[in-house]
Amino acid sequence: MAKPFSMESASASMLDTIDEIRTTLGGLKGASDQADSDFYEEILAVLPQFVAVGPQSAGKSSVIRRVSGVALPEASTLCTRVATMVQMRRDAAHTVAVILQGPNGESISQEAFHEDAGPDSVRDAVKRAQEKALQGQDKQFVDNHTVLVKVRGPTKPNVTLVDLPGFHTADDTDTKTVNAMVQRYVEMPGTLALHVVKGDQDYGSLLGNDFLRGIQDVPRVTVLTHCDKLDTSSKDDVQRLTTTLNTTSENSSLTVVVLGSAQEDKQEMEALGHLADMDPRLEIGASALSSHLEERIRVHLETQYPKAVEKLQASLTETIARLDEVREQSPAEVLYQMARQIQNTYEHEKPKLMNDLRVVLADMTQEIKNFEVKPLKGTKRHLRAVDNFDECEPGQKLKYAIDPKTGWSSVVVTGIDENRILWREASPAVGTEPRTGSDNKLKF
Repeated sequence: MAKPFSMESASASMLDTIDEIRTTLGGLKGASDQADSDFYEEILAVLPQFVAVGPQSAGKSSVIRRVSGVALPEASTLCTRVATMVQMRRDAAHTVAVILQGPNGESISQEAFHEDAGPDSVRDAVKRAQEKALQGQDKQFVDNHTVLVKVRGPTKPNVTLVDLPGFHTADDTDTKTVNAMVQRYVEMPGTLALHVVKGDQDYGSLLGNDFLRGIQDVPRVTVLTHCDKLDTSSKDDVQRLTTTLNTTSENSSLTVVVLGSAQEDKQEMEALGHLADMDPRLEIGASALSSHLEERIRVHLETQYPKAVEKLQASLTETIARLDEVREQSPAEVLYQMARQIQNTYEHEKPKLMNDLRVVLADMTQEIKNFEVKPLKGTKRHLRAVDNFDECEPGQKLKYAIDPKTGWSSVVVTGIDENRILWREASPAVGTEPRTGSDNKLKF
């Protein structure tokens, strides 16, 4: 018997489709072909997703654990350097899978767990995947791998959370890298931000809050952590919380306080229940957060899912049209088009090449005009070079005019003595002996 239709199952199905699209197109991320890379960014931008952002040690991993029930590594040296995607789906069976995806979206490693697996088992599997992603990397933050954690169970919300590296001040280069990565995600029209901040500190002074305040249009949910020590009788604590809520209520659909160390809702309410009377705008507990996240992503899907489908359909239609165009052509027509394309490229580049050639020819012409080759001139006594064009060496034959009346003759260099050359006439007149001589004016 077919399952009855419900908005819950529809949302889960759409999220599964979106996650599959994200994984399938992952191979285009950073592709050498700029068109492929741009297409990936365009599709990713409209895919609905919840992105967890906040400074290091704010408790993002703890909040995700409270929502998903899965423990993630909380050491900042690991979890903040590799993007982690937690896919939660409501299902009758309890299952967890940890998958490391490479730059092309391929599965590098995979580990599966069932209901009886302890929290350390999953945490260690995520840690192993993160360490594998860091191997051979010469940068602090790995943005070409993704650790995918698939969580299913009867009480899980239908939500996908992307855990990004946290803001920090350890290094200027790293700070710029993280800021650029977070900004790239939060400015996508398909992004909802899960903003995790420390509620026991002044909101205005917290790292990363100023960054998000500059991006007012991002829909967000604010989660306050480290609030179990707040005292309702302390004016400072009350004022600090009121100031935070005055800011977050303007741009957050919900401000909720969560105890990251809690193992169950009862323990969380015992530690945070006293805050309920401090301000009516404040919600308490991970259960309230889970319900709100699921509702927000459901409503967001109604807007963003059609946009993603439209973009994919437009790309598919364009690709089919190209294939049909090629398929309908004969080999000769395809070759003719290629030849025309080469011809068009040549015609486009021809003016520039011709201009470059003109410049070269003009320079060569000018050099030729300015260059004068003067012959070796001589008298009956001297052989003299009047330019620096020739160099003399033994055995070299030189043309010279030994006498204007007898015309051109030639000599052979017989030796070089310091700065003089010794020569003999190479072609004496018939019946005469070859003349010999030397010249200290010939430059060689």
